Amino acid sequence: MSHYWTTIRLTKTGERWTATQHGVDATGTGETAQQAAADYCATVEEQVNGTRQEPTDTDRVTLE
Repeated sequence: MSHYWTTIRLTKTGERWTATQHGVDATGTGETAQQAAADYCATVEEQVNGTRQEPTDTDRVTLE
């Protein structure tokens, strides 16, 4: 299994976070930055694989 790094842009509007990436037609949202990033990844997965696995508490999103 290969691992790759990417940059996800996180922006906060009011009490909601949005996750986007330059050149990718996907958006994730959540009450926290971590939730928005996880939602973004699930959205990309759905677009690529045709299925969506909802993020769980054990899924890891690292914010640096």
